[in-house]
Amino acid sequence: MYANINSISPLKYDVLMIDGCLRCVRRGQAVVVKPFTLAEAMAPVTMSGAVTFSIAESFSAIAMFQYVRPDAPVLLALSHPMWI
Repeated sequence: MYANINSISPLKYDVLMIDGCLRCVRRGQAVVVKPFTLAEAMAPVTMSGAVTFSIAESFSAIAMFQYVRPDAPVLLALSHPMWI
């Protein structure tokens, strides 16, 4: 069993979603962090800028999960739609 969390750009997470993921983290269950950023809408228009922004958003959640339980299994899933 695992939990999935998506960010709300810029750098915001839903309170209920964070609560559920923190409950999973405390029990040693895996959490998948998948940021949802759209280039030119919520993130920079360049591919490198969008990827950097997404990774920064993901690391904020991952850092919180690792603070709660240092050995928590966390996965980072990235996907970037680029419609230019």
